[in-house]
Amino acid sequence: MSVAGIAIAGVYILCLIYSIATNKTYRFQKYSLYYLIIGTIFVNIGVGILDRNPIFEFELLYVVGMLLTRKVNIRKKVLATAICSLICICISFVHLLLGSKLPNIIPMSERMDDAYYVGLGILSEAKFTSFNISQLIYYVLFVFIVAVSIPPLKAQDRENVLLYIKKAFHVFFIIWATEFVVNNLYSPEFIRNIVYFLFRVTDEARTYYPVFRNGYYGFDGFFTEQSYIGVMVIYYSIIYKNGLTTVKDLIWHFFSIGILLMNGSSTGLMLIPFALVIVLKQYGTAHNILKRRFKYLMFSLGLIVCIAAVAIFYGIQTGLLNTLVETLTTKLLAYITGGSGYSTANQRSAAIRALGNQIARSAFIQCPLFGVGIGTTRAYGVIIGALTCSGIIGIIAHFSFIKTTFSVKISMKNIVLLVIVLLYLYMTLMPWYIYYPTLIPLHLCFSDNDMAGTKEKIQVQNR
Repeated sequence: MSVAGIAIAGVYILCLIYSIATNKTYRFQKYSLYYLIIGTIFVNIGVGILDRNPIFEFELLYVVGMLLTRKVNIRKKVLATAICSLICICISFVHLLLGSKLPNIIPMSERMDDAYYVGLGILSEAKFTSFNISQLIYYVLFVFIVAVSIPPLKAQDRENVLLYIKKAFHVFFIIWATEFVVNNLYSPEFIRNIVYFLFRVTDEARTYYPVFRNGYYGFDGFFTEQSYIGVMVIYYSIIYKNGLTTVKDLIWHFFSIGILLMNGSSTGLMLIPFALVIVLKQYGTAHNILKRRFKYLMFSLGLIVCIAAVAIFYGIQTGLLNTLVETLTTKLLAYITGGSGYSTANQRSAAIRALGNQIARSAFIQCPLFGVGIGTTRAYGVIIGALTCSGIIGIIAHFSFIKTTFSVKISMKNIVLLVIVLLYLYMTLMPWYIYYPTLIPLHLCFSDNDMAGTKEKIQVQNR
């Protein structure tokens, strides 16, 4: 058992006992949800209390706490969509067990990099394995957690979730900037060794090192590999939804862009356009300009111009600007064309993903309705991976559950955000993140707060 695992479990149990003893269970439930999401976003090291993926432990602790402190009440419509989604998963599993001539896939027991470097000999026919069972457990836990926790949240509670997640990102921005300084001025392994000692890493495959890119060492974002920084799409979605309302927000926003540059991975660099779109959205229309005080407007616009000028000058002098442009163009091209024999790390990384997604697409074409089952195959990118694993009907069922549970609102603002997010999720994260608590804040960004807690309001009025 890791030191960090013991600490997390111990603190949670003490808080649970205290909340029951002092009859402050509602506050405990609220903060438990915050820490569940924060934990599953920022601790992705592959081990935990039981030397497993810590997401499982975070979910298990949360469910136990929820069962002991609240009455479980799932709305009928939410329950119906959840059952439909689970039925679709079961159908895909039955097809795995009884079907014939199933597609060749990269099994979960193999690494996608091996398919690129070693060859397609590692492909095997899709079959039912223990990975399917473990991912089904994750899915059931996710369904139960959001079905019980999200619908009762009022509009202010939902906003508070996003506020706490944004503040958590700010804390980690400082941590990552500190790691960046230590990696480059002292040793690129010093902080890494401390983190791996605390979490007692035993799997050598997960012991990532800071990579030397663009003339400096990046940092291991989220205690894992540098490319996991792509999950910052959650942060920018929150900012897109709530806007940059103060000078402090603007400063944090540009600091976040600096964090993407410090990270050094191409995945991080590809998020910079999203960050700049948010700035243009905030200040690019006369309507927004007229709503703001003149002094605040002049200060913030002056800050933007100064930072942009310094960044462009520094980028030209150091060649970092050329690296950024080259990274964006070559990686996008490699994603589209695939292929092999690329000379740069960015191109090879994209080519590996393109090959994996090509294999996944072939499997999807053979099993388009219910897919090959969650936990059956690997694919880079949430979208293509989810389609391959769950199929068209399975995805529709899952997002019907999400729409009902989170009271998703269809609006032009949300449609634009959805298009941007899907572009990034196509190339980042893994398919199973759609049923991890990690993306709960992302779902809340599409939530209709006017509908939040409507049932509870009606009940109060009737009394």
